[in-house]
Amino acid sequence: MALVGASPNPYSGGYAYAVHLLQDFKGKFYFVNPRAKEVLGVRTYPSLLDLPGEVDYVICCISAEKVPSLLEECSRKGVKLVHLFTARMSETGREEGERLEGEIVEKARRLGLRVLGPNCMGLYNPEVGLTYGYSFPEEPGPVGGIFQSGGLSTDFVHYGYLRGLRFSRVVSYGNGRDLDEVELLRYFSWHPSTRVVAMYVEGVREGRRFAEALREVSSRKPVVVLKGGRGRTGARAIRSHTASVAGGREVWR
Repeated sequence: MALVGASPNPYSGGYAYAVHLLQDFKGKFYFVNPRAKEVLGVRTYPSLLDLPGEVDYVICCISAEKVPSLLEECSRKGVKLVHLFTARMSETGREEGERLEGEIVEKARRLGLRVLGPNCMGLYNPEVGLTYGYSFPEEPGPVGGIFQSGGLSTDFVHYGYLRGLRFSRVVSYGNGRDLDEVELLRYFSWHPSTRVVAMYVEGVREGRRFAEALREVSSRKPVVVLKGGRGRTGARAIRSHTASVAGGREVWR
């Protein structure tokens, strides 16, 4: 895997992900930053195409306008999944942000790439030490998590850990413009070590498709859904958080 936008700035996302990879990840990883020779003592490379090994998963911490060019590199490098920590797209409410997000997702589809996000924390997989939060438990367990909010997913892991929960996988998916709650829910349906699924959802783009998936998956294992934005204030908040439309309370009931 590769971290694009690895940074020596301790206040940046590129620094936090670099720390987590160094401290926790059990596999091979590379740092990409054309303006730094090293980050946290690890050599950096100018681009994905300069990496000496194969890469199937990329964490992206660069600015939104640079993402389309990165997707070209990902395609040439054989990357399968791009996690966009990158934000400031549709959730800003600005037309140019919405347009850029749409262009990025369409380009990824043309190139055969899958996108997680944008505007999300990504994947927590304790089996391989892949994490996005400090002090996440190392031992795996039976609880899977699907969260539209990265902050709430972190709280879920931390407070759940204190209450004895352990996790198989937790996914923070943000704006969910490509990989969405339905695909993630169906993934956990067949994931062998996940026995219960917890979800935090702010909004869904295809209500009927989500309802069908929820009905299907809950016939195999318990699914607990926390719905955000049920009141007027909450609905306004999630619009600027992940560009989600909350939907009517009666529909969700």
